This record gives sequence, C-alpha cells and structure tokens, in this order.
Amino acid sequence: MAIDLVERSRDLEVLRAALVVLADERDPALRPLLHRTYAQCEVSPAKRDSSGFIRAEVVRALHPIIHVDDEPLLLRALTTYQKQGMYELCAELRAAALRAMNDLDPDTAALFAARFLHDPLTSFSGEPAITAIRLLAAQQRLEPLFALASWEERNGQLLGEALRNLVDLRADLVDLLVERHHDSDDEQVTVGLFDLLLGHRERERWHDLILRYLVTTDNLDVYGIVVTSIVASRDEHLIPSLRALAADERDATKRTLLDHALELA
Repeated sequence: MAIDLVERSRDLEVLRAALVVLADERDPALRPLLHRTYAQCEVSPAKRDSSGFIRAEVVRALHPIIHVDDEPLLLRALTTYQKQGMYELCAELRAAALRAMNDLDPDTAALFAARFLHDPLTSFSGEPAITAIRLLAAQQRLEPLFALASWEERNGQLLGEALRNLVDLRADLVDLLVERHHDSDDEQVTVGLFDLLLGHRERERWHDLILRYLVTTDNLDVYGIVVTSIVASRDEHLIPSLRALAADERDATKRTLLDHALELA
C-alpha cells in the first residue's frame, strides 16, 4: 500500500507518511521508485515539494540501503537551496543527505560538513550545521570545530554545539576556549562550555572554575543544568563539593536546584 501511495498520491502529507513506512522496509528493490520520486520533486519543487520535506524523506528512505549509485542524488541534495521570501526551506534535506553521505563516503561528507559550518543560509533550527558539527566530531575531525569554537561570535547555538563536541580536544587547547568563553552572556555558549568541561577526560583540571561559577552566577537556568550535569557525570570529587555547597547555600532557589539534583546522586 505504501508503494502505491508513493507512486500515485499527490497529497504531500500522505506521500511523506508513505515514505516513512518505506524507510522501515530497508529494501534495495525500492531504490528505483525512490529515485523517481526524488526526480519528480526536482522537476517541479514549488508544486511537488515546496519545503524539501518530501525529498528529505526520500533520502532518509535511501539511507539504510545506500549504494554508490545514489551518490549523484546525494550531491544534488547537499547543494539544494530553495528560498521563499527571506527564508531558506531545504535545510532538513541537506542534513539528511549529509548523514546518508557519511555512510557512503565519509571523506566527502566531512568536506560538506565543514562547508555547512559557515553556511550563511543555516536555518533557525541550526541545521544542517548542527548535524555537520556532530558528524565531524564523530569522525574525530576536530580542526574545523576548534576553529569555530575559537572565533564564532554571532551564533550561540552553533558555538555551544561545537564546544560540547570537543571533549576529545587536548586539555591545553580547551584552556583557550575556557579563557574566551567562560564569561559569555549567551546561555547556549555557557551550557556548551560546561558540557565540554564535564565531559572531558581531564575535567579535574577545571574543578575550581566549575565550582566558582556555581557560587558566583545568578543565572538560575544554567545553574540548574550544570548541577544536574555534575551529578550525571558521577564525578567523585565534584559531587561531594555540591553537597558542601548545598549545606552553605543561602539562596533558596539555588538550594532547591541543588537538592533536586543531589537526589539523583
């Protein structure tokens, strides 16, 4: 039934749902149908796929059965942009194509990931740059992430994501990022930085900085995230320090956040 709907339906929501079903089939015999569907959307994107969602679902359906013959389609998807007014609509398509390309040709995927880090048409969701950051980190290609984390100033979402994905960076280079971002006013950057410090194998190096932040900050949202992350880290030195902070804390909200976090310790 899903195959019939993909072949015949012109209802985009129905078509999208049918493609999700086909993705679960993981059947290489579906590849010609998926390629035809993608090509039909390309011929008339405004009519058949105005936001790129259908092509993104086609790519997701191809991903589990990806084959070298799919590379031209993926390359087209990675370079597809479609604007409506001031908005670019195909970020989800490029992100899906990047994930699929990573399974087919990791080197090409890494090149496009580096390209997307500085794409001026990155969507409000952060895609495909968020996917690009995670892909580069998984491949241990830290150089472009270190550059982004060192100098990015305009997009706190991407900067925070780059920071939290640098847990395998040398500790002395992490120090450079701490120096640059420890007093940031952007919550996304601060959370990303503490995710980096708490996820790093040498996090003891920054214990004093982490505790000093907890004592001095008045940002209760970030405070709650950091104390919860400390408990989740199971750090045998930081958790006793949190208990000591809780015993002396006079701010009622901070004390409540500490108590809730420590319930999980």
